[in-house]
Amino acid sequence: MSQFIDRKAILNAMMDDTDIVQATIEAFENSFQGLLDKVDQSVTDGNWSEFKRSVHALKGALSVFGDHDVMVKIRWVDAEATQGNFAKSRDIYYEVLPQLKIVYSELLEFARDIQAAA
Repeated sequence: MSQFIDRKAILNAMMDDTDIVQATIEAFENSFQGLLDKVDQSVTDGNWSEFKRSVHALKGALSVFGDHDVMVKIRWVDAEATQGNFAKSRDIYYEVLPQLKIVYSELLEFARDIQAAA
């Protein structure tokens, strides 16, 4: 049982095509750590324009997996960054980061389960 993602909703959104689901999760997997690294580096460097771009990219990558609690929080991070509230946006991001990593793990588990059922 997933804590955040809704497997049925993801399958439904992707027309029950498990190949599409797997490919989408693989694309997310290939970009996930790089996006987190960019966010971290932008905070370290105080580069708020890069922070805003990276958070926005992360929101886009995550959005294909439905509307769950973590997605709502990432939208909030993005909205705060867009409004120039970088300290607040950064704080919310680091609060949601552990949950974001759980979503990532749940997606990888979903892909493994699809592969095992094939």
